[in-house]
Amino acid sequence: MTKYRRTIRRAFSSTRRDKKPLTVERVFMVLTVLAAITFVMTQLITNAILSPLGQQLQSLNNEKDSLVEQNRALEKQLAKNTSLTSIKIYSEKEFDLKPNNKKETFFVSTPSIQAAR
Repeated sequence: MTKYRRTIRRAFSSTRRDKKPLTVERVFMVLTVLAAITFVMTQLITNAILSPLGQQLQSLNNEKDSLVEQNRALEKQLAKNTSLTSIKIYSEKEFDLKPNNKKETFFVSTPSIQAAR
């Protein structure tokens, strides 16, 4: 048991002789690894925040497209119902109104009627 304890103590000992000295390359390597880890973490956090917003935006775009199609259908129906020919056909069917092709002109001659000046 003491043999393993000695091995563990040596592994974690602060007075290790095989410790490598701090060099410029090692400092840059550690900084590069830390920068890469930081970059990955920020990307993951950003994606976690933006993902629900993207889904909400997609559903709103789908709803907008649906409403635009409904608007086009309503505009088409409105144009059809307000056209002169459809009004003419409706008035002939419902009220038995026929277009008067005969042109008549009436002249009213009364001295009591005068044009306004």
